Amino acid sequence: SLFFVSASLIVFAFAIQPLGVVIAIALLVLVGSVASRESRPLESAGAALVLIVLTIVIFVWGVGLPIPVWPEL
Repeated sequence: SLFFVSASLIVFAFAIQPLGVVIAIALLVLVGSVASRESRPLESAGAALVLIVLTIVIFVWGVGLPIPVWPEL
């Protein structure tokens, strides 16, 4: 439903700085996948992996944005 899609974006926004892009995107996909009854765990995990890799390659390595990849301890 629209609620879970919106909630996934809010979770991502609050999670990216303290948890890093890897965990934030995993949470984004996890919460967003609840919106569909037809979502499958393996497909969701694959989508999360692709989004994580693309985000790191494009924004962290390519553009050089100072986005934390992992949580800072």
